[in-house]
Amino acid sequence: MPSEGLGRPRDHVAAPVFRKAREVIRLGNRAAHESSPPSNRDAVAAVSHLFEFLYWFGRTYLRGEKPPADLRFDPRSLPPPAPNPVVTAARIRELQAELEQAEVARARALELVEDRARLEAELEQLRAEVAEAKARAEATPDTHDYSESDTREFLIDLQLREAGWPLEDERDREFEVTGMPTGPGNQSGKGCVDYVLWGDDGLPLGLVEAKKTMAWGAASRTASSTLSVP
Repeated sequence: MPSEGLGRPRDHVAAPVFRKAREVIRLGNRAAHESSPPSNRDAVAAVSHLFEFLYWFGRTYLRGEKPPADLRFDPRSLPPPAPNPVVTAARIRELQAELEQAEVARARALELVEDRARLEAELEQLRAEVAEAKARAEATPDTHDYSESDTREFLIDLQLREAGWPLEDERDREFEVTGMPTGPGNQSGKGCVDYVLWGDDGLPLGLVEAKKTMAWGAASRTASSTLSVP
């Protein structure tokens, strides 16, 4: 169907949501073209980004009931991974060729459609519906949290366990420390470290803070220069 007048996809999507969609495409391409199966981390990240994109899509364009603003993706609800079948590079090329043939057949079928006026009318109607749905969505404040904090912490747990840190003791998480910068919100100088990695001698080897990328640098500097374990 013609797409003139709809503009680029990124013109209709908020920047954070567009980045999530691009990341889903990137991870999908890697899974399709690499010989080894995707890692558990990549699989969880792809499903998480897809969930956030579909939440935005439903909130923006659903004609009926919208998804609740407090809807969250829970990575722990995902089923355990099943054994991946061996897919050879030759088979992937065969599937790609079949897909290209199907696209060629579809293009030829569209060229044979004679009722162009009807298609243009449908396209115009869809443009109007998209514009109306977008206007309704923009008129309603978007209070959904796109930060994916639960997913980020889950992925950190996964990576630490894969690196040999079981995180089984209570002291491994939310460990109280002193020496934090004081201010209006913290007069005592106390705080909590998200993760503490302990050595066999009972002394901490490292600290891990589950921050967003933009906040990571400041958190790392604070943890390495000012915190002291009581």
